[in-house]
Amino acid sequence: MTRPRFCLLFLITFIITLSSAWAADPVFSIRYYNKKIYYPESPIQVKVLLSNPGPESLSFRIADNRTYNFLFTLKTMKNETIPPSREYLVNYERNEPAYYRMITLQPGEEFGFILDLDSYVEIQDPGIYVLEGDFFPELKNRETGMGIQSNKLSLTIRPGMYENEYKDMIDLETGEILASAGMAPDDIVHYTLQARQKNQWNKFFLYLDLKEILLQSNMTRRQFEKMSELEQEAAVEVYRMDLEMNKVPENQGIVDIPVDFEVLQTSYTSNEASVIVREVFQNNGFKEIKRYIYYLHRSDNIWRIYRYEVTNIGTE
Repeated sequence: MTRPRFCLLFLITFIITLSSAWAADPVFSIRYYNKKIYYPESPIQVKVLLSNPGPESLSFRIADNRTYNFLFTLKTMKNETIPPSREYLVNYERNEPAYYRMITLQPGEEFGFILDLDSYVEIQDPGIYVLEGDFFPELKNRETGMGIQSNKLSLTIRPGMYENEYKDMIDLETGEILASAGMAPDDIVHYTLQARQKNQWNKFFLYLDLKEILLQSNMTRRQFEKMSELEQEAAVEVYRMDLEMNKVPENQGIVDIPVDFEVLQTSYTSNEASVIVREVFQNNGFKEIKRYIYYLHRSDNIWRIYRYEVTNIGTE
């Protein structure tokens, strides 16, 4: 075979291979679902559509945690990028396996569903924005590779009513805004346990140093120290959400609900304190008694629980 014919054959093979590679990815498009007038506090739903216009079937992965598949970028008319929402960062940094299912599209088929835009970006100000999405068929993310880009949409946000962004800090019993007070260490522990008994999470977390409680494990601390500041904030928020959903049994004792408790002893210096509490828990047919030691430290004249120990005492 002559060299020119060999080069031509190689070029044809390369083009066919490249075309097949291009055809292996779905087309990703977005549109607004039930489009209406939007305000900063409005929920915005986006219909995502993955289609196969090619002659061959194609497959991709769809994760249960959709942040592994999708990234939405929102820019102002000055080309300034709106930062991702806190919910997106929490879901993205969640330390869990990437559960997914394989989706296969035959030629001409489509696969679509609805996503909430506020799960990805947080819009606080009215204005005109440009929205664009990225889809990662192999569960790649914003750091490991380029995604399949969607079409661009214009998004107009009109001035609207102010939505209370601090609803988690409202005392549902009094209607007042919760604020840390300079209570004594034993009062802090009593307040926290009583809030847990009433299932009042905002009060329960008010005097907990969740970061330090999370880092009681040396392994977790080593992993935590390797994270960026933004990743660390997200990790603490994930831990808070997991505590509420009973997803951390190895460190769940802090949220177990006592049917009764009694503060036995309190000792403290100027900035460190420990409070010993007898707590009673209801089980099937019997009550379990445990001794908790809560350790607190003081910062800005506020005591916060940063560590605890649990000892089983017996049953009754």
